[in-house]
Amino acid sequence: MAGPLAPAAPEVRHAWESSRDEAYAVPGYEFCLACGLRNPRGVQVRFDYNDRVVWKQLVPQPHFRGPDGSLFPGYLCIVSDEIGWWLGALRQGECGLSNRVTVCLGPPVAHGVPLLTLGTRSAVTTSDPKGRVWQTQATIVTLDWQPVATTEVQFAGSRAFTKQMLPGFLPGGNRAAVERVFPGYKPVREVFKSGALQAGER
Repeated sequence: MAGPLAPAAPEVRHAWESSRDEAYAVPGYEFCLACGLRNPRGVQVRFDYNDRVVWKQLVPQPHFRGPDGSLFPGYLCIVSDEIGWWLGALRQGECGLSNRVTVCLGPPVAHGVPLLTLGTRSAVTTSDPKGRVWQTQATIVTLDWQPVATTEVQFAGSRAFTKQMLPGFLPGGNRAAVERVFPGYKPVREVFKSGALQAGER
């Protein structure tokens, strides 16, 4: 979708500015297009989060520079999908998928401009009585808070997705990060030892 874009709500900015010093990093897959730190063609983003906000300060890689010097808009779409996924996963405590992603783009932004993406966890909502489908919202802004893109992501999670995906989160490397995000699955250490998920009682 094309703009115009609404600015980040003052309460979103306040939530980030007042709590960003207390944060954890989400885990990731090594070669994921979004979170894979070993994927040379990806965006290599691992989000920070606390009990109020999910966010990341972004510096796009050289391969996302367009011929005219602007930032390739696909970068914004990948980041938007990823932050929406994590907002939903953190809310449900399950893995899942983004089954609807809507991105609203503003005017082109120059490549190399530092950006910030963020979404508040309190804005994640659902009308699903089973609590498996969540609506999330996030914004990408410049460091002076000019909006670059906004996104709405519908996240669908379940134990089945978690069973398939959880073993892929950095096996043996960041168990504490996985346990913080998915506390309903204990002992997570068994995932890393055997690759088989042991789902605890919820």
